[in-house]
Amino acid sequence: MQGGEAQGADVLGPILSALIFGYFGFFAGLSTGDASGTVPLYLATVWVLRISAILFAAAAVVAMLGIHRATLISGLVSAVATLGLLAVTVWSVADQERDIAVSPLIMAICIAWNGYCAARAIRDGLR
Repeated sequence: MQGGEAQGADVLGPILSALIFGYFGFFAGLSTGDASGTVPLYLATVWVLRISAILFAAAAVVAMLGIHRATLISGLVSAVATLGLLAVTVWSVADQERDIAVSPLIMAICIAWNGYCAARAIRDGLR
């Protein structure tokens, strides 16, 4: 094993991320529309959360199985989730009619934290 993976890949991070993204994507009752019908921004938000939750769950399984590059895989999944959240946030700020139910400041904090964790995991996975 190389670098940060000599002690084993982080399993807790992907599990917590899967639970958080999964809760908001599947169980929080986020609506995909309003009185006028389905709203693409809302639909994109819910699906970014759902796809991220599924990918984080897969990364957790990879880490539990002890696959060689589990940390790198987890970092890449986190980077994909970060890009999805960033795209939804930019879309929300640009859309003058609708916005997601989360403050852009809170989203910026989540994006920054998730991006930082992604960068660290990718760096550790490449060692």
